Amino acid sequence: MQRIHDLSRSVDESPRLVVALERALDGAMSLVDADFGNVQLVNPATGGLTILAESGFSSEFLDYFSRVDDDGSACGRAARRRSQTVIVDVDEDPAFAPHREIAAASGFRAVQSTPLVDPTGRLRGVISTHFRRPRRPRGRDLQIMDWYADRVATAVARQLVAPTTLFAANAELHERTADLHEATASLMFEGAQVALAAGHAVEAAERLKKATRAWVHVGRERERARALNQRAHASPR
Repeated sequence: MQRIHDLSRSVDESPRLVVALERALDGAMSLVDADFGNVQLVNPATGGLTILAESGFSSEFLDYFSRVDDDGSACGRAARRRSQTVIVDVDEDPAFAPHREIAAASGFRAVQSTPLVDPTGRLRGVISTHFRRPRRPRGRDLQIMDWYADRVATAVARQLVAPTTLFAANAELHERTADLHEATASLMFEGAQVALAAGHAVEAAERLKKATRAWVHVGRERERARALNQRAHASPR
């Protein structure tokens, strides 16, 4: 309980929403020894879940789950039911079938998602932890996550005092996603040069195609970030 208190206080004392969510995620992953994780908030404009903090995932995962409003994923179920959801093995869970390909590409087999419900009963988001291998969390670990999520939800609700907050946080995530795509493009371009020098023209061409697609994503994510920042500055404070 002291550890939960310390982690929660760190979240509560965060100067900005994005920092609070990053600290919340770090705490959640450490509490259950997770390999990956993310925090999603309810987007007031769409009603869907939007990732605002993540650890260990690729730009492809962020693109795929850029908006969640279905019951197949663990986070979607947790949000709809407002209750903790555990998928012991995504390969064996029928409802998760549409998402197995991205799960395999991302390297996780198990996931737990806990809703963030503030003291007024309002759903603020979902915090999820992912594991490389099939895993059935202990009841004690799930109870700890419930306690922790309650405290995180209170801190998030306190941060969300103006419409500008979510816009700015979302813009920052798109900037980070753009950075991931930019890094991917650079790696693909360098790989194409190496392949070309080695006489592997087909491989070089494929890597150049991937680099080009990644650069397209960079522009798209930067534009989304600019649009959200404009909305943040235009919103009443």
